[in-house]
Amino acid sequence: MNNKKYYQALIFYTQVIEFDPQNAEYLFQKGKCLMHLKLFNEAIQFFDKSIKFELKNEEIHGFKGVCHYEIKEYKAAINEFNKAFKFKHLNKNFINLRIKSLCFRYKNGFLFLLMCVAIILISILLK
Repeated sequence: MNNKKYYQALIFYTQVIEFDPQNAEYLFQKGKCLMHLKLFNEAIQFFDKSIKFELKNEEIHGFKGVCHYEIKEYKAAINEFNKAFKFKHLNKNFINLRIKSLCFRYKNGFLFLLMCVAIILISILLK
């Protein structure tokens, strides 16, 4: 989907949210549009609102984790990916970004070396 379509969808979800401001699915979809438009902080706000109104699934935490990753908030990204993994379905993209977040968070000294070893072991186990 190109940016023009995301802008159109963003306008649509903004309008329907005016009529139903507590609809968790609309809030979630608006957050996804904002994320694809690289408006990560705004997207996080809408993901939080959709959680507040009872939408709970691995996607919302995964996308929220992606947003935190993109703005280099690695600890928050890891936290969201961990929440996403509590659900049965595991998205491989979320797994990869969680691993990258861990690397960036612990990139100094011994902890970085330890994380690299852990990542290699996890990669072997996931195959």
